Amino acid sequence: MALAVAASSSAVLPRATARIRRWTWLAAATGALLLVAAVVGLVFAGASDTLAHGTRIAGVDVGGMKPDDAERLLARRAARLAGVPVTFVVGSKRVAITPHELGVSVDWHAAVASAAHAGGGFAPLRGYRRLTLRFFAGNRVPAPRVYDAALQYELTQVAHRVTSAHR
Repeated sequence: MALAVAASSSAVLPRATARIRRWTWLAAATGALLLVAAVVGLVFAGASDTLAHGTRIAGVDVGGMKPDDAERLLARRAARLAGVPVTFVVGSKRVAITPHELGVSVDWHAAVASAAHAGGGFAPLRGYRRLTLRFFAGNRVPAPRVYDAALQYELTQVAHRVTSAHR
């Protein structure tokens, strides 16, 4: 009887050792993958106080800038373009209206904050978000605000000039 126990124990030992080795390799491989994933996330994380590279707001590249600098750049550009007229054509008649006349404005602070949030977060997560933004960012277009009374007035003026009702 003792002989039978010894024989069965020696058969179980190699199987148990193989199972332990398999689990050890699986744990080591999982640990290595997690380590590589964390390192990749940290490499692309960048500074938390700058916007992700590849970030564009209203067609302007603000990637790598501090949020305050990006906001100032966008506000200066918008102020410069506020006096540039947009020409509307109805038949053979042309009417030029500037964004300033319509009271058009943009909340650049909110646009920059949204872009900063898209590339922010805990360092490894921030790295993956920024990596995604670098390749798939596109262009963020902030929502403009228009002074409704000025818009209605200008539309009425255009309608009188072209002798047709606005649509």
